[in-house]
Amino acid sequence: MQAIAAICYLREAAKLMSVDEQYRAAFEWLKSNKPARLPKGVPVSQNNAAKEAGSYSSALKEARYPLLIAEIQLYVEVPAEQRPHVSALSQLISPQKESWASRAGRGNYAAVGPPWQSAK
Repeated sequence: MQAIAAICYLREAAKLMSVDEQYRAAFEWLKSNKPARLPKGVPVSQNNAAKEAGSYSSALKEARYPLLIAEIQLYVEVPAEQRPHVSALSQLISPQKESWASRAGRGNYAAVGPPWQSAK
């Protein structure tokens, strides 16, 4: 049931993303071994990134997406034991994504509630 919900969410989110964002997201999912369309454990490759993004395997071309192709090729060339466990993208995003619950635990919003709710 979770797989069906994940695929439905993925399809809705894909409508809002550009094709480049879809390929990049698919590459990140493959790197973290959490694909939605392909079975877990498939190797990271250009073809599998395109398939995970929902397009033909030949659609991810170097002429259109040179930076992404270079990242995929570098990732494939590095031995698995030398790869970082967390992607560079998530390292950039995670410090910015402090949840309201963690701030509330520190007492910042504990008395007044989340910032999007007005005090009554």
